[in-house]
Amino acid sequence: MKKQKLLRQSVKLFFKNWGAYVTLVIVLNLIISAILVPLMEYSTSLILQYNGVPYISYTNVGWLLTTKPVAVLELLALLVILFAMVFWQFAFLVSGIDNISRHHNQTFWQIAGHAVSQMAHLRFGSFLFFTIYFILVLPFSNVYLSSPLLSKVAIPTFILETVTKNAWLEILLAAVAILVLYIGIRLTLVLPLMILKRQRGFEAAGNSWAMTRHRTWGYMWRLMMLGVISLASTTLLSVGLYFLQMNLDHQSSGIAFTGAVINMGLLVIWQRLIASFSLVVFMLMLILAIRDDNVAQIKTPAKLPSNELYPQS
Repeated sequence: MKKQKLLRQSVKLFFKNWGAYVTLVIVLNLIISAILVPLMEYSTSLILQYNGVPYISYTNVGWLLTTKPVAVLELLALLVILFAMVFWQFAFLVSGIDNISRHHNQTFWQIAGHAVSQMAHLRFGSFLFFTIYFILVLPFSNVYLSSPLLSKVAIPTFILETVTKNAWLEILLAAVAILVLYIGIRLTLVLPLMILKRQRGFEAAGNSWAMTRHRTWGYMWRLMMLGVISLASTTLLSVGLYFLQMNLDHQSSGIAFTGAVINMGLLVIWQRLIASFSLVVFMLMLILAIRDDNVAQIKTPAKLPSNELYPQS
């Protein structure tokens, strides 16, 4: 790969085939939102109803464990299925984006099958690491790696309410968030290494940790720039549409209403496009960082290739 800045190279790749990238992301999100999420919600309600569990809260955890162990096991099994589907989603995205960037022209279903095959190579230890990785890291990275499935795994509201009532707990939570953000950046290459290089979870973690050594700020800066681009463009469009609507409101009610509908539609479409842009460019940065075939041979930081594998920014 040429010695171009990683973010700039990723943005260029996105605009070379932006239609295919956006279609991939939007179609996948539609499938998840319209099929998988309702199935998970229905399965959860069915388990609760069949086992006679009225609700789940910290107030009835003891009761659940002592009187409804079958329900607890079924819910845990459903959680495992959820994480398996989350892995499939990101395996699908990484495989699909890599495929488009290489112009392999695989079909949607070929990419889906490849993502499923990645799960077949996932050992229990790797899946355990992957689960911990998603629980700890991705909630702090949902701007770039948002998922309708992952959003179902959230910190309970009562915990957040307890934390916000205690200043010391707030400080502790902030410190933990900073630590997790640092760990997340150091492990940011784990997913593409597992999916594209078929490395085990802990092996991928070690390689990612080595590959991002002394480059933490570089990755942080790229993420910040990507966030600024997305936020600034959305804000400018929102302000422009707002002033346009103010002018339309001085016209007839029919024109004002039609303008409001069109403006809202444009804003929603733009939000979908910019979300796809952020996700794809983020993934492309990771894919380009590991594209050199020698990355699989990394054992220690001393053996890392120089700038060619990791463009500086």
